[in-house]
Amino acid sequence: MIYLIVVSIIWGMSFGIIKYYLPGVQPNLIVFSRLFLSCLIFLPFFPRQKKITIKSFKVFIFLGSIQFGLMYIFYIYSFKYLNASQIALFTVFTPIYVAILASIFEKNFKAKYYIAAFLAVLGAFYIYYRDFYSSNFWAGFVLIQVSNLSFALGQISYVKYIKKTNLRDSEAVSIMYIGALLLSSIFFFSDFSQISSGKLTKINFAAIIYLGIIASGLCFFLWNKGARKVNPGILSIMNNMKIPLGVLFSLIIFGETIDVMKLTIGGLIIVLGLIVLYVKNN
Repeated sequence: MIYLIVVSIIWGMSFGIIKYYLPGVQPNLIVFSRLFLSCLIFLPFFPRQKKITIKSFKVFIFLGSIQFGLMYIFYIYSFKYLNASQIALFTVFTPIYVAILASIFEKNFKAKYYIAAFLAVLGAFYIYYRDFYSSNFWAGFVLIQVSNLSFALGQISYVKYIKKTNLRDSEAVSIMYIGALLLSSIFFFSDFSQISSGKLTKINFAAIIYLGIIASGLCFFLWNKGARKVNPGILSIMNNMKIPLGVLFSLIIFGETIDVMKLTIGGLIIVLGLIVLYVKNN
C-alpha cells in the first residue's frame, strides 16, 4: 500500500509540472525523453536469457507499449487542450476501466460498474458543463480517456500475466520500458523537425529529468509492484488518490482557478459513483 501512496503524491505533482514547466515543448519529445531515461534506469535489471522465454518477452514488450507508451502519448497530448486540474479530475475514470476490464477477463459482469461510470460522467459534466460546447475540451477529454483505458488495461494484464512467469517486477518492467520506448520512438522520429524545434530551458530539462527518472522510472515500477500486493478493489481506489492531490496542487501551487462549489458538488457525485463501485454485493 505504501508504494501506491508515495506514487500517488508524486503523480499528483506531475500534472502541474507538465502543464507549466514544459509549455511549448513538443509532446513527442517529452514522451520519448521521459521513457528513454526510464529505460536507461531499468536496463541493468533486464533478465538473463535463461530466465525468460521469447513469448514472455513479446508479451511484456506489448504490455509496456500499452501501459507506459500509448498511455503517456495520449496523456501528454491532452495538455494541449485541458488544464492540469481538469486532467487530474478526468483520470477518475481509470479505476472504473480497471473494474470493467477485470470483470470482462473474469466473465463476471456487474451492474454497479456501469452505474459508477454513469455517476462519474455526471459529476464531471456538472463541474465542466460550460466547457462541453468547446471542441478543444472534447479533444482533450477523449485523449485522456484513451490514456486512462491504456493504463487500466496494462495494469490488469500485468498482474494477470506476471504470475505465469518467474520474473521479478524490476525484470518485467525493464522489458516493458523497452516496448514503451520503441512505440514512442515511432512518433518522435516520424517528424524530425520537432527534434530541433526550439531550445530547451534549464527548467524544461529539470522537468523532463524529474519526470523520466522519478515520475516514470521509479513510480511505474513501484506502482506495478504495489499492484501485486493489493486486491483489485484497493488497486481501483488507489488509482483515484492522485486525483484530489492533482487538483489540490494545481489550485494551490500552480494557481489554477475553478468554481469551488461546483467542484465540491460534482466531486461528491463522483465519490458516490466510487462508493457504488466498491460496495460489496449482499
